[in-house]
Amino acid sequence: MASQSGVRKRHLNERPAGSISPDESAFDETRHKVFVCIFLLTGMALLGYYGFYVNNDRNASDMDLQPKLRTCIGIISKEIGRDWRKLGEALNFSENNLQEFDKETSHFTRASKMLKQWQQRGDSMTATLNNLIQALRSASKAGLAEKCENL
Repeated sequence: MASQSGVRKRHLNERPAGSISPDESAFDETRHKVFVCIFLLTGMALLGYYGFYVNNDRNASDMDLQPKLRTCIGIISKEIGRDWRKLGEALNFSENNLQEFDKETSHFTRASKMLKQWQQRGDSMTATLNNLIQALRSASKAGLAEKCENL
């Protein structure tokens, strides 16, 4: 409807251009909350996956060794090659577990997944640098054991 002055009058149910209805505002707020939740959960999952968490059950000396253990795991994953299975046996993995790791495409991936699982299944008494070094020696990988000792 145009008034005599040429300016269109607004109907009672019309909103001004660019305004948002209460329903749209509530939808945007909900969408924002969902986005924030997903963002936070993804961040927490990544922190847990890459081992940047602090386990309060471990004492201070164990915490000091954690960076060395992670470094040693990285070295082993890169250098162990086909002998990853011997190390798995020395770390008391079952044949079924080893077969699951064997489905991976590379020795690096097999070894790194196996060592990550070893670290996760163990407690502060078993998943230690010293135990990993002993397992390397049991698997006839003294050279890798020395590299880990010299970190």
